[in-house]
Amino acid sequence: LTTHYVTTALEAASRLTNRQRSSRRNPSERRVAVTVHERGAGETCRAILDTLPAWFGIPAANEGYIATAEAARTLVATIDGKAVGLLVPIRHTDSAAEIHLLAVAAQHRRGGIGRALVEEVQQLLRAEGVAVLSVKTLSARRRDDGYEETRAFYRSVGFFHFEEHPTLWGADDPALQMVKLLAGQPDESHVSLTHTCD
Repeated sequence: LTTHYVTTALEAASRLTNRQRSSRRNPSERRVAVTVHERGAGETCRAILDTLPAWFGIPAANEGYIATAEAARTLVATIDGKAVGLLVPIRHTDSAAEIHLLAVAAQHRRGGIGRALVEEVQQLLRAEGVAVLSVKTLSARRRDDGYEETRAFYRSVGFFHFEEHPTLWGADDPALQMVKLLAGQPDESHVSLTHTCD
């Protein structure tokens, strides 16, 4: 009898623990929808950048991002109809594109939104024949915890360090170019990368 009661109690505790773990995750999980806007996402961009002054604290640069999101194709992530993130891809050639801007509203960071945007843009670009996707961010040559987090994010979604650009954004803001090869290119055994240094 004692064994029966102990086993029953352990099973009940296990079920309760699993239920509590599930209930901790599920209520906060909301479905992220990603839509492609061919143009017109400037104000969405402005609203999201305004929540991220540590990353986007240069007004002139922000206006450039906003103008690009207004005029160019932009992927917008929403939760319950509210815009919470965006990604602006720029095509450089038929086979190469760059993430010009990726931003997730401060209150929604670390919730998988950036990853969803990157996955969506990869599918979109692969379908268009793009073989190489790149992004530029602050180099580790300048210590910044926020940008270390940014570099870690890009590594986690498959980008690798490709090239340092020490003066691209000025001597105080060394740039790092990161690259990802997009799979699924037909009849191509290798991709040739060309680059120029400033």
